[in-house]
Amino acid sequence: MDFFITIGAFSIFFAVCYSIYYVIRKIITKDQKFSKKIFFSTLIGGILLFALGDAFTDSPPQNVAEHEETIEENEKLTAANETLESENKELSEEVTELETTVEELSEEMEEYKDSVASLEEENEEVDEEKDSLNKEISELEEENDDLDDKISSLEEELETAQSQQASAEASTNESESSTSSNDDSDSGSTNNEESSDDSSSNNTESSSDNVYYKNCTEAREAGAAPVHRGDPGYASHLDRDGDGIGCE
Repeated sequence: MDFFITIGAFSIFFAVCYSIYYVIRKIITKDQKFSKKIFFSTLIGGILLFALGDAFTDSPPQNVAEHEETIEENEKLTAANETLESENKELSEEVTELETTVEELSEEMEEYKDSVASLEEENEEVDEEKDSLNKEISELEEENDDLDDKISSLEEELETAQSQQASAEASTNESESSTSSNDDSDSGSTNNEESSDDSSSNNTESSSDNVYYKNCTEAREAGAAPVHRGDPGYASHLDRDGDGIGCE
């Protein structure tokens, strides 16, 4: 009857291994189910086969003693089985809690991914707008430079025209003053002095209006730097920053 003992022991060992396998698979996977039919059938069948084989192996007195030992072992195995079942229940509860936590974390991760994707799209749109604004700024700067060059050239032309106009007016004033002096030669000495004063003041003003500095070096050499707006010789090409003070 050793065959029945061997089969019974193997069945009991299989039941214990199956319970351990279920606990491990339950932790790893979520859809693992515990088959109580397989577990209890193999366990009880193994115990019965083991007891049956043990009962018919030795003499009657020994068989009775061994049968009692078998019953004790069966009780121990039953208690161990109950312990395993309670531990299995605890592990199942822990696995359920872990599954719930994993689902919550998965939902939070999906929300985080969605927010990251939306932020990346907004960042791309901002980068495109920034590139377009940079292009517009560069174009405006080029246009501004062109306008500055045109303004500088026009100011130089205006200053040249003003100097020419001032020289022409000065020559006209000189000719008029000489004509008036010839017509009023019979007037008193007082009128001659006033006319000479007027002509000298006109000459002084015309000479101050005709002052022109090509650059700041020339203005510094003449001792006129810094040149303020309204002073003789002031021009926009000497005042690049437009604050009213040239050759600072």
